[in-house]
Amino acid sequence: MSKVIGIIFTLIGTIVSVYTYFLILNSSAYLPYNPTDPTAHASSYGLTLPLIVGLSLCTIGITFLLVAKEDNSEMRP
Repeated sequence: MSKVIGIIFTLIGTIVSVYTYFLILNSSAYLPYNPTDPTAHASSYGLTLPLIVGLSLCTIGITFLLVAKEDNSEMRP
């Protein structure tokens, strides 16, 4: 069961991280919507916490996948 949880955490973390990364690339931190304003950081738009959560979920999922040991004796003939 822990391998399944690891796969779910890895997939959700990857999706959240990629989505947040594209949001950061589409924010005023990288695109000059108004050239008179100074460039802002991703933290000023509230995009750092979702990125940290996504990367943490991905890391936890990969750790579950690498460390988990499951007994499959009932599946063997």
